[in-house]
Amino acid sequence: TTESVASDGGVLIADGVDFSRFKGNPMVQWDHGMRSEIPVVGRAVDWRYDTTARAWDFDVEFASDESDLAARVYRLAKAGFMPAVSVGFQVTERDDNPPEEERRKYDLPRWGWIGRKWQLHELSMTVVGADPAALKRAEKLGDIVSGDAGMLRHDDTATMRMHARDAVAELVGT
Repeated sequence: TTESVASDGGVLIADGVDFSRFKGNPMVQWDHGMRSEIPVVGRAVDWRYDTTARAWDFDVEFASDESDLAARVYRLAKAGFMPAVSVGFQVTERDDNPPEEERRKYDLPRWGWIGRKWQLHELSMTVVGADPAALKRAEKLGDIVSGDAGMLRHDDTATMRMHARDAVAELVGT
């Protein structure tokens, strides 16, 4: 996830994330679990904070051998037809009236808000993410460059790397 304005007008401050809930169950779902009885498609096996980009990067392992849905989502992601990863979260410290200097910094709309603290609940593979900067970041980094047996590789690493993207409109306040 990046510190860019999402489609709902909000910005999540990247270093304001609380991983306590996510660490205990780092699941990756299909479309936030809304379109499948068993939406789990994988799990996050590692995550890092890029201090320069002020963004979080996640390594994800797909459950391709255990789930037809996971195998299908993996193939779609690998082929570039499912380019977005969304974060499911709860804002715990929200500023609906940020100072003008921050409004300019993030290019916030009049109704825009800043999530200064937030708790990550899950990651979801999705077709459309709400953070366009995250998609551009993923394209720049060349996320999905090769793959085999349910793993996507970035550069020469043994794990696949996907970059979380926001789709916050339906999740704020959940």
